Amino acid sequence: MAGESSEVQWQARARVTARRFNTAWLFEKLSLPLLLTGLLGAGAIVFARREAIALSLPLSLLIIGSIIALLTLITWLFARRHFTTTSKALVRLEDEMGMN
Repeated sequence: MAGESSEVQWQARARVTARRFNTAWLFEKLSLPLLLTGLLGAGAIVFARREAIALSLPLSLLIIGSIIALLTLITWLFARRHFTTTSKALVRLEDEMGMN
C-alpha cells in the first residue's frame, strides 16, 4: 500500500467497511429465522425419537445444510435493501473521522 495513491487506499478501506456493514446486516436479519428454525428442529428431533424414525447421518446433514442455505438465501434477499455501497461507506468513514 505504500506505493498506492490515497484514492486507491480510501477505496479499499471503503470496500472493507461496506463488506463488514453488509455482513452485519445479514447476520442481524438471519438471527431470528435461525433461532426459530432451531426450535422447530429440536421439536422435530423429539418427535422423530418418540416415533422411532431413524434417519441416516448423511441424510440428516443434507437436510440441515439445505435448510440453512435456503434460510440464508431468503434472508440475503430481504437484507440486501439495507446494504451499503462503497460510496456510502466513504461517507461513513469521513463522518467517523470528523472530516469535511
